[in-house]
Amino acid sequence: MPTVSLKPLSKVAPSIQYPNSGKAKFYFEASHPVDVFIVQNQTVQNQIVGTAQIVGIGVPTLPGVLAYAGWGMIDTIITFPEAWRPNNWYLVIGNPTQEHVAVYYQLNDAPK
Repeated sequence: MPTVSLKPLSKVAPSIQYPNSGKAKFYFEASHPVDVFIVQNQTVQNQIVGTAQIVGIGVPTLPGVLAYAGWGMIDTIITFPEAWRPNNWYLVIGNPTQEHVAVYYQLNDAPK
């Protein structure tokens, strides 16, 4: 799966298909803590770089957003809301720091 280098105050936001099982195995590592968001709405993903930006737009309280702020590693199973099924969703990885950050992530369909 992808390995990316994030410049300071930048992001990557790939569009991902809804997993067949409704669950995804998500593994993530970064060389410095970054902010990770799983977002259903493309308009919201366009506004996010890191937590400083999302506080202003109220993302933590919006439906359709899962947030992991300040993480260097994540190894979890994500269960997606059934309402997200008809759409792709976005994995937004934002670098809110002044450092370059190396990021590796892997997403796989998880069993039901």
